[in-house]
Amino acid sequence: MDELLEQALAPYEEIFPQTKKGLTELAVPKKVGKARAGSYLVVEYYCVIKECDCRQVLLDVISDKGRRV
Repeated sequence: MDELLEQALAPYEEIFPQTKKGLTELAVPKKVGKARAGSYLVVEYYCVIKECDCRQVLLDVISDKGRRV
């Protein structure tokens, strides 16, 4: 990720450590478009700049092989 984005965005579980929400596993049983069959982890990132009201969200999708998709 871009360095500026890394400073402005934080993963959901870092913002709310007491919850298990924020990580979602997605199983794709067969190839769909460019997505290959397999398991994917979806990590939610939110803007954490206090003065900002952008409501920006970034979804990071990681394959079962550890590669960003």
